[in-house]
Amino acid sequence: MALTASEREYSRTMDGPLRVITVCTHNRTRSVLMAGLLGHHAARAGLDLDISSTGFVAAGLPPTDRTIRLLERAGIDASTHRSSRVGVDDVPDADLILTAEREHVVSIASIWPSLFEVTFTLPEAVERGDEIGERGTIDAKAWIAALGADRPLELTYLDDTTIAQVADPTGGSPAEWRRAFRIIDALTERLVTLLA
Repeated sequence: MALTASEREYSRTMDGPLRVITVCTHNRTRSVLMAGLLGHHAARAGLDLDISSTGFVAAGLPPTDRTIRLLERAGIDASTHRSSRVGVDDVPDADLILTAEREHVVSIASIWPSLFEVTFTLPEAVERGDEIGERGTIDAKAWIAALGADRPLELTYLDDTTIAQVADPTGGSPAEWRRAFRIIDALTERLVTLLA
């Protein structure tokens, strides 16, 4: 049974793990890599995160073979993952939404305008986190709110090419896949350091 808006707001004020959602187009490559590596680094750091991933296209599909193999080499099993579509039952409850592209941020904000303030591309979140510094004793939700200070407005956000994105390696060479994996691995590890 879905929670009402007031129940969702109440549940967001309760103590518990930070709810993080990773987003890409198909939910078969980048968002799966982000979720797997973020969870891996969070577990090693003792950071309590509730992580899920989603996309904008078809539901019920497995990750790409290369995604599974790359994560497997890092000791992460993504073989049972199945793609899901952005939906009202999960996204509005997120404390932090990490996307692959600026377009994904805008798509989320067009459905739920209030979530713009907690939705960032993964590289953007890390860059802004580096600017404000490690969370330390600051409340995690307050630290996330600080990430969005002085941010471009939704209307200009899409055209702001200074906001970094995560390139999609699908259809690319093995070298492009390894590069995408290394970038996501480094960014998720850094984000965990900033949040822990």
